[in-house]
Amino acid sequence: MTSELRALPNLGPKSVSWLTEAGIQTLENLQSLGAVGAFLRVEKLEVSPSLNLLWAIEGALHEIPWELIPEERKQQLKEELRQQREST
Repeated sequence: MTSELRALPNLGPKSVSWLTEAGIQTLENLQSLGAVGAFLRVEKLEVSPSLNLLWAIEGALHEIPWELIPEERKQQLKEELRQQREST
């Protein structure tokens, strides 16, 4: 249910709307896809999300503000995103 997503840190109304439209309606959905998988689903909506959405989702999954995600983890996420884009 969407209220689960609204309760997570970093996810504002626009982010929750995009996630919901992409078929991600529960925390369980988000956890099963992971940050990169969820980001890629939103990208398919052709809404052009920035990497800030990727950081926001990652922070939400770990219940921390996105600003506290270490730079090393951000680089890992960007690499995973690149690899998944290439494989599709």
